[in-house]
Amino acid sequence: MLVFRHVAGFFMQLLPGAFICCYPFWGRFRREPKKTVGAACAAAAAGCALFIWLGLYPPIPALAAHYQLVCNLIFNLTLALLAAYFLVMLRAGIFQKVFVLAIAMNYSFLLLKLIDFLLQVFGTPRDGYMYSPAGLLFHVAVNALLFYPGLWLLRRIRRAVNSPVEAKTWRQLALVPLGFIFLINLCQYFPGVLGVAPEMTLEITTMAVLAFMFGVYGWIFRVIERARRQAEEAAALQAALDNYRRMAGDSDKVKEMHHELKHHLAALELYLAGGDPERAKAYLRQMADEISRLPVVEYTPHPLLNSILTDYKSRAERAGIRVTYHILVPEALHMADTDLCRLLTNLLDNAIEGCADAPGEKYLILRIRRKGQFLFFGCENSCDVGKLRYERGRLVSGKQARAEHGYGLKIMAAIADKYNGLFKTEVGEGRFTALANLCLFADGAEKGGDG
Repeated sequence: MLVFRHVAGFFMQLLPGAFICCYPFWGRFRREPKKTVGAACAAAAAGCALFIWLGLYPPIPALAAHYQLVCNLIFNLTLALLAAYFLVMLRAGIFQKVFVLAIAMNYSFLLLKLIDFLLQVFGTPRDGYMYSPAGLLFHVAVNALLFYPGLWLLRRIRRAVNSPVEAKTWRQLALVPLGFIFLINLCQYFPGVLGVAPEMTLEITTMAVLAFMFGVYGWIFRVIERARRQAEEAAALQAALDNYRRMAGDSDKVKEMHHELKHHLAALELYLAGGDPERAKAYLRQMADEISRLPVVEYTPHPLLNSILTDYKSRAERAGIRVTYHILVPEALHMADTDLCRLLTNLLDNAIEGCADAPGEKYLILRIRRKGQFLFFGCENSCDVGKLRYERGRLVSGKQARAEHGYGLKIMAAIADKYNGLFKTEVGEGRFTALANLCLFADGAEKGGDG
Protein backbone atom coordinates (compact mmCIF):
# COMPACT_ATOMS: atom_id res chain seq x y z
CA MET A 1 0.00 0.00 0.00
CA LEU A 2 2.84 2.40 0.82
CA VAL A 3 4.45 1.66 -2.56
CA PHE A 4 1.18 2.41 -4.36
CA ARG A 5 0.78 5.67 -2.44
CA HIS A 6 4.28 6.79 -3.37
CA VAL A 7 3.94 5.79 -7.05
CA ALA A 8 0.56 7.51 -7.31
CA GLY A 9 1.75 10.64 -5.53
CA PHE A 10 4.95 10.79 -7.58
CA PHE A 11 3.17 10.65 -10.93
CA MET A 12 0.23 12.82 -9.84
CA GLN A 13 2.69 15.65 -9.33
CA LEU A 14 4.60 15.03 -12.56
CA LEU A 15 1.79 14.37 -15.06
CA PRO A 16 -0.10 17.71 -14.84
CA GLY A 17 3.13 19.67 -15.32
CA ALA A 18 4.23 17.41 -18.17
CA PHE A 19 0.86 17.85 -19.88
CA ILE A 20 1.07 21.64 -19.51
CA CYS A 21 4.57 21.65 -21.02
CA CYS A 22 3.81 19.35 -23.96
CA TYR A 23 0.28 20.30 -25.05
CA PRO A 24 1.11 23.76 -26.51
CA PHE A 25 4.03 22.28 -28.50
CA TRP A 26 2.49 18.99 -29.59
CA GLY A 27 3.79 18.08 -33.05
CA ARG A 28 6.95 20.17 -32.60
CA PHE A 29 9.17 17.51 -31.05
CA ARG A 30 12.61 16.90 -32.51
CA ARG A 31 11.83 13.17 -32.60
CA GLU A 32 8.62 11.23 -33.13
CA PRO A 33 6.06 11.99 -30.39
CA LYS A 34 5.86 8.35 -29.28
CA LYS A 35 9.62 8.08 -28.87
CA THR A 36 9.85 11.44 -27.11
CA VAL A 37 7.06 10.66 -24.65
CA GLY A 38 8.33 7.10 -24.18
CA ALA A 39 11.81 8.31 -23.21
CA ALA A 40 10.31 10.83 -20.77
CA CYS A 41 8.12 8.13 -19.18
CA ALA A 42 11.12 5.81 -18.84
CA ALA A 43 13.09 8.56 -17.09
CA ALA A 44 10.13 9.27 -14.79
CA ALA A 45 9.73 5.54 -13.98
CA ALA A 46 13.44 5.26 -13.14
CA GLY A 47 13.18 8.29 -10.87
CA CYS A 48 10.09 6.83 -9.21
CA ALA A 49 11.83 3.50 -8.59
CA LEU A 50 14.79 5.29 -6.98
CA PHE A 51 12.32 7.47 -5.06
CA ILE A 52 10.64 4.38 -3.52
CA TRP A 53 13.86 2.45 -2.91
CA LEU A 54 15.74 5.24 -1.14
CA GLY A 55 12.65 6.67 0.52
CA LEU A 56 11.00 3.53 1.90
CA TYR A 57 13.88 1.08 1.92
CA PRO A 58 17.09 3.14 2.28
CA PRO A 59 20.20 0.96 1.77
CA ILE A 60 22.10 3.30 4.08
CA PRO A 61 20.55 3.44 7.59
CA ALA A 62 21.51 7.11 7.96
CA LEU A 63 19.15 7.97 5.09
CA ALA A 64 16.16 6.72 7.08
CA ALA A 65 16.54 9.64 9.47
CA HIS A 66 16.12 12.05 6.56
CA TYR A 67 13.21 10.31 4.87
CA GLN A 68 11.35 13.35 3.51
CA LEU A 69 14.53 15.18 2.54
CA VAL A 70 15.72 12.19 0.48
CA CYS A 71 12.33 11.78 -1.20
CA ASN A 72 12.09 15.47 -2.07
CA LEU A 73 15.65 15.50 -3.40
CA ILE A 74 15.03 12.55 -5.73
CA PHE A 75 11.73 14.01 -6.93
CA ASN A 76 13.30 17.40 -7.66
CA LEU A 77 16.23 15.81 -9.48
CA THR A 78 13.80 13.85 -11.66
CA LEU A 79 11.81 17.01 -12.26
CA ALA A 80 14.96 18.92 -13.27
CA LEU A 81 15.98 16.12 -15.66
CA LEU A 82 12.56 16.12 -17.33
CA ALA A 83 12.57 19.94 -17.56
CA ALA A 84 15.97 19.85 -19.30
CA TYR A 85 14.66 17.13 -21.64
CA PHE A 86 11.64 19.32 -22.41
CA LEU A 87 13.83 22.32 -23.24
CA VAL A 88 16.08 20.28 -25.55
CA MET A 89 13.53 18.13 -27.38
CA LEU A 90 11.11 20.85 -28.50
CA ARG A 91 11.49 22.96 -31.65
CA ALA A 92 10.55 26.37 -30.31
CA GLY A 93 12.08 29.60 -29.08
CA ILE A 94 13.85 29.39 -25.74
CA PHE A 95 11.64 32.06 -24.18
CA GLN A 96 8.50 30.29 -25.42
CA LYS A 97 9.63 27.10 -23.67
CA VAL A 98 10.69 28.95 -20.51
CA PHE A 99 7.33 30.73 -20.36
CA VAL A 100 5.34 27.47 -20.61
CA LEU A 101 7.67 25.71 -18.16
CA ALA A 102 7.17 28.54 -15.67
CA ILE A 103 3.39 28.26 -16.09
CA ALA A 104 3.65 24.54 -15.29
CA MET A 105 5.68 25.32 -12.17
CA ASN A 106 3.10 27.87 -11.05
CA TYR A 107 0.31 25.36 -11.57
CA SER A 108 2.17 22.74 -9.53
CA PHE A 109 2.66 25.26 -6.75
CA LEU A 110 -1.02 26.16 -6.82
CA LEU A 111 -1.95 22.48 -6.72
CA LEU A 112 0.23 21.75 -3.69
CA LYS A 113 -1.01 24.81 -1.81
CA LEU A 114 -4.64 23.95 -2.45
CA ILE A 115 -4.09 20.39 -1.23
CA ASP A 116 -2.30 21.61 1.91
CA PHE A 117 -5.17 24.00 2.50
CA LEU A 118 -7.75 21.21 2.13
CA LEU A 119 -5.81 18.94 4.45
CA GLN A 120 -5.79 21.70 7.08
CA VAL A 121 -9.50 22.49 6.59
CA PHE A 122 -10.57 18.85 6.96
CA GLY A 123 -8.02 18.14 9.70
CA THR A 124 -6.80 15.00 7.96
CA PRO A 125 -4.31 13.12 10.17
CA ARG A 126 -0.90 12.20 8.79
CA ASP A 127 0.78 8.82 9.36
CA GLY A 128 4.39 9.94 8.97
CA TYR A 129 4.65 9.01 5.30
CA MET A 130 4.38 11.21 2.20
CA TYR A 131 1.18 11.19 0.13
CA SER A 132 -1.55 10.29 2.58
CA PRO A 133 -4.72 8.66 1.14
CA ALA A 134 -6.64 11.90 1.71
CA GLY A 135 -3.90 13.87 -0.06
CA LEU A 136 -4.11 11.54 -3.08
CA LEU A 137 -7.87 11.94 -3.15
CA PHE A 138 -7.55 15.72 -3.07
CA HIS A 139 -4.96 15.51 -5.89
CA VAL A 140 -7.46 13.70 -8.10
CA ALA A 141 -10.33 16.03 -7.17
CA VAL A 142 -8.42 19.30 -7.69
CA ASN A 143 -6.92 18.15 -11.01
CA ALA A 144 -10.36 17.08 -12.21
CA LEU A 145 -11.89 20.45 -11.25
CA LEU A 146 -9.09 22.41 -12.93
CA PHE A 147 -8.81 20.23 -16.05
CA TYR A 148 -11.24 22.06 -18.34
CA PRO A 149 -10.28 25.59 -17.23
CA GLY A 150 -6.64 24.60 -17.62
CA LEU A 151 -7.29 23.08 -21.06
CA TRP A 152 -9.07 26.29 -22.06
CA LEU A 153 -5.96 28.26 -21.10
CA LEU A 154 -3.58 25.79 -22.76
CA ARG A 155 -5.43 26.04 -26.06
CA ARG A 156 -4.88 29.78 -26.03
CA ILE A 157 -1.23 29.33 -25.09
CA ARG A 158 -0.93 26.93 -28.02
CA ARG A 159 -2.38 29.57 -30.32
CA ALA A 160 0.13 32.05 -28.93
CA VAL A 161 3.21 29.86 -29.44
CA ASN A 162 2.10 29.16 -33.02
CA SER A 163 1.55 32.85 -33.76
CA PRO A 164 4.23 35.14 -35.20
CA VAL A 165 4.98 36.79 -31.87
CA GLU A 166 8.33 38.59 -31.66
CA ALA A 167 11.11 37.09 -29.54
CA LYS A 168 11.22 40.32 -27.51
CA THR A 169 7.58 39.83 -26.55
CA TRP A 170 8.22 36.25 -25.43
CA ARG A 171 11.15 37.44 -23.35
CA GLN A 172 8.81 39.84 -21.57
CA LEU A 173 6.16 37.15 -21.14
CA ALA A 174 8.66 34.71 -19.65
CA LEU A 175 9.75 37.24 -17.04
CA VAL A 176 6.24 37.42 -15.57
CA PRO A 177 5.84 33.84 -14.26
CA LEU A 178 9.55 33.62 -13.41
CA GLY A 179 9.29 36.78 -11.34
CA PHE A 180 6.21 35.42 -9.67
CA ILE A 181 8.03 32.20 -8.72
CA PHE A 182 10.66 34.33 -7.01
CA LEU A 183 8.03 36.34 -5.11
CA ILE A 184 6.05 33.36 -3.84
CA ASN A 185 9.24 31.64 -2.65
CA LEU A 186 10.24 34.84 -0.91
CA CYS A 187 6.82 35.02 0.71
CA GLN A 188 6.90 31.35 1.67
CA TYR A 189 10.43 31.08 3.11
CA PHE A 190 11.04 34.65 4.21
CA PRO A 191 7.60 35.98 5.18
CA GLY A 192 9.13 38.63 7.43
CA VAL A 193 10.81 40.29 4.42
CA LEU A 194 7.40 41.07 2.95
CA GLY A 195 5.73 41.74 6.27
CA VAL A 196 3.59 38.60 6.11
CA ALA A 197 2.68 36.76 9.28
CA PRO A 198 3.92 33.11 9.12
CA GLU A 199 0.46 31.73 9.89
CA MET A 200 -0.96 33.67 6.93
CA THR A 201 1.69 32.58 4.40
CA LEU A 202 -0.39 29.70 2.99
CA GLU A 203 -3.54 31.74 2.47
CA ILE A 204 -1.76 34.78 0.99
CA THR A 205 0.43 32.80 -1.41
CA THR A 206 -2.53 30.71 -2.56
CA MET A 207 -4.62 33.79 -3.31
CA ALA A 208 -1.64 35.42 -5.01
CA VAL A 209 -1.21 32.39 -7.30
CA LEU A 210 -4.89 32.48 -8.22
CA ALA A 211 -4.72 36.20 -8.99
CA PHE A 212 -1.62 35.62 -11.10
CA MET A 213 -3.26 32.85 -13.11
CA PHE A 214 -6.18 35.11 -13.98
CA GLY A 215 -3.70 37.83 -14.93
CA VAL A 216 -1.98 35.44 -17.32
CA TYR A 217 -5.28 34.86 -19.13
CA GLY A 218 -5.55 38.53 -19.99
CA TRP A 219 -1.89 38.77 -20.97
CA ILE A 220 -2.11 35.75 -23.27
CA PHE A 221 -5.23 37.08 -24.98
CA ARG A 222 -3.57 40.43 -25.67
CA VAL A 223 -0.53 38.70 -27.14
CA ILE A 224 -2.67 36.48 -29.36
CA GLU A 225 -4.77 39.40 -30.55
CA ARG A 226 -1.73 41.51 -31.34
CA ALA A 227 -0.03 38.64 -33.18
CA ARG A 228 -3.21 37.88 -35.14
CA ARG A 229 -3.56 41.50 -36.19
CA GLN A 230 0.08 41.74 -37.19
CA ALA A 231 -0.11 38.54 -39.24
CA GLU A 232 -3.35 39.53 -40.96
CA GLU A 233 -2.06 43.02 -41.66
CA ALA A 234 1.22 41.69 -43.06
CA ALA A 235 -0.57 39.20 -45.33
CA ALA A 236 -3.09 41.78 -46.56
CA LEU A 237 -0.35 44.35 -47.10
CA GLN A 238 1.78 41.93 -49.10
CA ALA A 239 -1.20 40.93 -51.26
CA ALA A 240 -2.08 44.57 -51.85
CA LEU A 241 1.52 45.45 -52.71
CA ASP A 242 1.75 42.56 -55.18
CA ASN A 243 -1.49 43.66 -56.81
CA TYR A 244 -0.50 47.32 -57.03
CA ARG A 245 2.92 46.45 -58.39
CA ARG A 246 1.22 44.35 -61.06
CA MET A 247 -1.02 47.29 -61.89
CA ALA A 248 2.05 49.54 -62.04
CA GLY A 249 3.55 47.11 -64.52
CA ASP A 250 0.36 47.40 -66.61
CA SER A 251 0.78 51.17 -66.56
CA ASP A 252 4.26 50.73 -67.95
CA LYS A 253 2.77 48.61 -70.70
CA VAL A 254 0.38 51.45 -71.54
CA LYS A 255 3.33 53.80 -71.87
CA GLU A 256 5.09 51.28 -74.10
CA MET A 257 1.98 50.97 -76.27
CA HIS A 258 1.76 54.74 -76.60
CA HIS A 259 5.41 54.77 -77.61
CA GLU A 260 4.89 51.97 -80.12
CA LEU A 261 1.66 53.37 -81.50
CA LYS A 262 3.38 54.70 -84.63
CA HIS A 263 4.73 51.21 -85.30
CA HIS A 264 1.23 49.73 -84.97
CA LEU A 265 -0.11 52.34 -87.40
CA ALA A 266 2.67 51.52 -89.84
CA ALA A 267 1.76 47.82 -89.65
CA LEU A 268 -1.91 48.60 -90.34
CA GLU A 269 -0.92 50.76 -93.28
CA LEU A 270 1.06 47.88 -94.75
CA TYR A 271 -1.87 45.47 -94.38
CA LEU A 272 -4.22 47.90 -96.08
CA ALA A 273 -1.75 48.79 -98.82
CA GLY A 274 -1.24 45.10 -99.50
CA GLY A 275 -4.96 44.59 -99.99
CA ASP A 276 -5.45 42.48 -96.85
CA PRO A 277 -8.21 44.23 -94.84
CA GLU A 278 -9.04 41.08 -92.85
CA ARG A 279 -5.53 40.95 -91.40
CA ALA A 280 -5.82 44.65 -90.59
CA LYS A 281 -9.15 44.07 -88.76
CA ALA A 282 -7.69 41.16 -86.76
CA TYR A 283 -4.70 43.32 -85.82
CA LEU A 284 -7.00 46.12 -84.64
CA ARG A 285 -9.10 43.71 -82.56
CA GLN A 286 -5.94 42.38 -80.88
CA MET A 287 -4.79 45.92 -80.08
CA ALA A 288 -8.23 46.87 -78.69
CA ASP A 289 -8.32 43.77 -76.47
CA GLU A 290 -4.89 44.50 -75.01
CA ILE A 291 -5.69 48.17 -74.42
CA SER A 292 -9.03 47.38 -72.74
CA ARG A 293 -7.26 45.37 -70.04
CA LEU A 294 -4.84 48.14 -69.16
CA PRO A 295 -5.33 51.24 -66.99
CA VAL A 296 -5.29 54.46 -68.97
CA VAL A 297 -5.42 57.06 -66.18
CA GLU A 298 -2.22 58.47 -64.74
CA TYR A 299 -2.49 60.69 -61.66
CA THR A 300 1.23 60.75 -60.90
CA PRO A 301 4.47 59.43 -62.38
CA HIS A 302 5.01 57.38 -59.19
CA PRO A 303 3.92 53.87 -60.37
CA LEU A 304 2.83 52.35 -57.03
CA LEU A 305 1.01 55.49 -55.93
CA ASN A 306 -0.77 55.69 -59.28
CA SER A 307 -1.92 52.06 -58.99
CA ILE A 308 -3.39 52.63 -55.51
CA LEU A 309 -5.18 55.80 -56.59
CA THR A 310 -6.64 54.11 -59.67
CA ASP A 311 -7.93 51.16 -57.64
CA TYR A 312 -9.52 53.25 -54.89
CA LYS A 313 -11.14 55.69 -57.30
CA SER A 314 -12.83 52.73 -58.97
CA ARG A 315 -14.01 51.41 -55.59
CA ALA A 316 -15.31 54.79 -54.47
CA GLU A 317 -17.18 55.48 -57.70
CA ARG A 318 -18.88 52.09 -57.51
CA ALA A 319 -20.09 53.16 -54.04
CA GLY A 320 -21.51 56.40 -55.46
CA ILE A 321 -18.74 58.63 -54.08
CA ARG A 322 -17.42 61.60 -56.06
CA VAL A 323 -13.63 61.46 -56.02
CA THR A 324 -11.21 64.32 -56.60
CA TYR A 325 -7.44 63.91 -56.58
CA HIS A 326 -4.83 66.69 -56.37
CA ILE A 327 -1.50 64.88 -56.67
CA LEU A 328 1.86 66.56 -57.12
CA VAL A 329 4.74 64.18 -56.39
CA PRO A 330 7.85 63.02 -58.29
CA GLU A 331 8.50 59.53 -59.61
CA ALA A 332 10.60 58.58 -56.55
CA LEU A 333 9.69 59.42 -52.95
CA HIS A 334 12.47 57.83 -50.84
CA MET A 335 9.73 56.13 -48.80
CA ALA A 336 9.32 52.39 -48.24
CA ASP A 337 6.62 50.85 -50.43
CA THR A 338 5.11 49.12 -47.40
CA ASP A 339 4.76 52.40 -45.49
CA LEU A 340 3.30 54.23 -48.47
CA CYS A 341 0.80 51.44 -49.09
CA ARG A 342 -0.26 51.15 -45.44
CA LEU A 343 -0.68 54.88 -45.00
CA LEU A 344 -2.59 55.55 -48.21
CA THR A 345 -4.83 52.45 -48.13
CA ASN A 346 -5.83 53.12 -44.51
CA LEU A 347 -6.46 56.77 -45.35
CA LEU A 348 -8.72 55.89 -48.30
CA ASP A 349 -10.40 52.93 -46.56
CA ASN A 350 -11.44 55.22 -43.69
CA ALA A 351 -12.66 57.86 -46.13
CA ILE A 352 -14.79 55.43 -48.16
CA GLU A 353 -16.19 53.92 -44.97
CA GLY A 354 -17.02 57.37 -43.61
CA CYS A 355 -18.82 58.32 -46.82
CA ALA A 356 -21.05 55.26 -46.57
CA ASP A 357 -23.04 56.86 -43.70
CA ALA A 358 -22.97 60.45 -44.99
CA PRO A 359 -26.53 61.87 -45.18
CA GLY A 360 -25.93 64.19 -48.15
CA GLU A 361 -23.54 64.18 -51.06
CA LYS A 362 -20.82 61.58 -50.78
CA TYR A 363 -17.42 62.94 -51.73
CA LEU A 364 -13.74 62.30 -51.19
CA ILE A 365 -10.94 64.81 -51.81
CA LEU A 366 -7.34 63.62 -51.60
CA ARG A 367 -4.33 65.90 -51.74
CA ILE A 368 -0.75 64.66 -51.87
CA ARG A 369 2.17 66.93 -52.54
CA ARG A 370 5.92 66.91 -52.10
CA LYS A 371 7.75 70.06 -51.04
CA GLY A 372 11.43 69.71 -50.31
CA GLN A 373 11.93 66.83 -47.91
CA PHE A 374 8.31 66.92 -46.72
CA LEU A 375 5.45 64.81 -48.09
CA PHE A 376 1.94 66.03 -47.25
CA PHE A 377 -1.25 63.93 -47.26
CA GLY A 378 -4.67 65.49 -46.79
CA CYS A 379 -7.90 63.52 -47.15
CA GLU A 380 -11.34 65.07 -46.68
CA ASN A 381 -14.58 63.11 -46.94
CA SER A 382 -18.24 63.53 -46.13
CA CYS A 383 -19.45 61.72 -43.02
CA ASP A 384 -22.17 61.43 -40.41
CA VAL A 385 -20.78 63.58 -37.60
CA GLY A 386 -23.21 61.93 -35.19
CA LYS A 387 -21.05 58.82 -35.32
CA LEU A 388 -17.81 60.71 -34.69
CA ARG A 389 -16.85 62.39 -31.46
CA TYR A 390 -13.79 63.30 -29.44
CA GLU A 391 -13.07 62.22 -25.89
CA ARG A 392 -10.01 63.64 -24.11
CA GLY A 393 -8.64 64.84 -27.42
CA ARG A 394 -8.95 61.45 -29.14
CA LEU A 395 -11.38 60.41 -31.84
CA VAL A 396 -14.02 57.91 -30.71
CA SER A 397 -16.48 56.18 -33.02
CA GLY A 398 -20.15 55.64 -32.35
CA LYS A 399 -19.83 52.17 -33.89
CA GLN A 400 -18.82 50.38 -30.72
CA ALA A 401 -19.52 46.96 -32.20
CA ARG A 402 -16.40 47.14 -34.34
CA ALA A 403 -13.52 45.94 -32.19
CA GLU A 404 -10.95 46.98 -34.79
CA HIS A 405 -12.16 50.57 -34.93
CA GLY A 406 -9.33 53.04 -34.53
CA TYR A 407 -6.68 50.52 -35.61
CA GLY A 408 -6.19 52.27 -38.97
CA LEU A 409 -5.71 55.63 -37.24
CA LYS A 410 -3.04 54.08 -35.00
CA ILE A 411 -1.25 52.66 -38.04
CA MET A 412 -1.19 56.04 -39.79
CA ALA A 413 -0.01 57.81 -36.64
CA ALA A 414 2.77 55.22 -36.20
CA ILE A 415 3.96 55.71 -39.81
CA ALA A 416 3.96 59.49 -39.37
CA ASP A 417 6.00 59.07 -36.19
CA LYS A 418 8.45 56.77 -38.00
CA TYR A 419 9.18 59.56 -40.49
CA ASN A 420 9.41 62.21 -37.76
CA GLY A 421 6.14 63.68 -38.96
CA LEU A 422 2.69 64.58 -37.68
CA PHE A 423 -0.73 63.01 -38.04
CA LYS A 424 -4.01 64.56 -36.93
CA THR A 425 -7.73 64.39 -37.63
CA GLU A 426 -10.41 67.07 -37.72
CA VAL A 427 -14.21 66.86 -37.65
CA GLY A 428 -16.24 69.69 -39.20
CA GLU A 429 -19.80 70.18 -40.38
CA GLY A 430 -20.54 67.00 -42.25
CA ARG A 431 -16.90 66.30 -43.06
CA PHE A 432 -13.93 64.41 -41.67
CA THR A 433 -10.33 65.35 -42.46
CA ALA A 434 -7.13 63.36 -41.89
CA LEU A 435 -3.78 65.13 -42.30
CA ALA A 436 -0.25 63.68 -42.32
CA ASN A 437 3.05 65.42 -42.91
CA LEU A 438 6.17 63.24 -43.26
CA CYS A 439 9.85 64.07 -43.35
CA LEU A 440 11.22 61.71 -45.99
CA PHE A 441 14.88 62.23 -45.21
CA ALA A 442 14.52 61.64 -41.46
CA ASP A 443 17.05 59.37 -39.80
CA GLY A 444 16.33 55.75 -40.65
CA ALA A 445 13.39 56.52 -42.91
CA GLU A 446 15.30 56.27 -46.13
CA LYS A 447 16.71 52.88 -45.15
CA GLY A 448 13.31 51.28 -45.65
CA GLY A 449 13.70 51.45 -49.42
CA ASP A 450 12.47 53.80 -52.11
CA GLY A 451 8.86 53.88 -53.08
